[in-house]
Amino acid sequence: MGRESKRSGQDAERPDSGGPMALLRSYRRAAVELGRAQAQGRAEPGGRARLLELRSRFTASRVRRSLPSALRGALASFPGHVYELRWHILVAAGLFWLAAGFGWVAVTLDPWAASWLLPASVHEGILARLADGQHWLEEVDVSAAPALSGSLLAHNVEAAVEAVALGILAGLGAVAAMVENGAFLGAVAGLVHARGMDRVLWAFVAPHGVLEFPAVWLAGAAGLALGEALVIPGPGGRGAALRRAASHAGPVAVALVPLLGLAALVEGFFSPVPKPDWASFGFAALLGASLLAYLGSAWWAPSRRPPASTTRAPAELQSRAARRRSWSRASAAQ
Repeated sequence: MGRESKRSGQDAERPDSGGPMALLRSYRRAAVELGRAQAQGRAEPGGRARLLELRSRFTASRVRRSLPSALRGALASFPGHVYELRWHILVAAGLFWLAAGFGWVAVTLDPWAASWLLPASVHEGILARLADGQHWLEEVDVSAAPALSGSLLAHNVEAAVEAVALGILAGLGAVAAMVENGAFLGAVAGLVHARGMDRVLWAFVAPHGVLEFPAVWLAGAAGLALGEALVIPGPGGRGAALRRAASHAGPVAVALVPLLGLAALVEGFFSPVPKPDWASFGFAALLGASLLAYLGSAWWAPSRRPPASTTRAPAELQSRAARRRSWSRASAAQ
């Protein structure tokens, strides 16, 4: 008994020793002592303040340990969720490029078609720069790069969230988002192509486009998955289908924020800087290959895919559990 009281006194004096578990033991011990003192009518000066201090230290210690592990887990699981949405990504990318091709052909055949494919301010700005013989986004003020990156990130995140959230409208919202973004790109490319400045445009777009375009497709894929769960729920019902789709669409939507943030940094700090075209395309190839290797890791490393419990249909799991219960009841009756 003397040794235990001595050890508890040492732990009370050093609440930080031993990490979160030691803090938790100290907190429980202090709570028991405070409860006994209140039950016996004894004054326990500083008892409640000590509990609050131990609780705050325990919470801070848990946060310090949980945030890095949560980040590592999110980075490790993201390729697996992308793998589960691979067919939706192909559909979203196909819609995007079909709309881009339509916009490019329409504007190439009739330049004024851009007036109904682009916002008025964007259309007028491009025409003014092309009329002055200026290159695409030439003379961008690099000193404004931080503000530009912030505004680009806010705009891109808003567009991605809309694509995901509007997927709940039977997937039609996600389809509309892919068509709108693709037609915008195709119309701009068509206007620039009419002046023979394609290389200048794509040298600017490529470095951030290799990150931004896949982010748009991923957002569309998440919205399409939610829409499919509503329209074609399967044997488990709409509730189970929505939970299954959200288990992949949700992590993908959250992971789009850092991906779009990186794209905004590249677009704000790297793309406007004067440089040879080969530097732009080389940097774009490096970023694209890195992203492809990261996302493609789930294809050749099955361990990076989500566990079977999150990808198997809930109806199948429920039927197996029901069969096990019926077998156990039958064996008990025999």
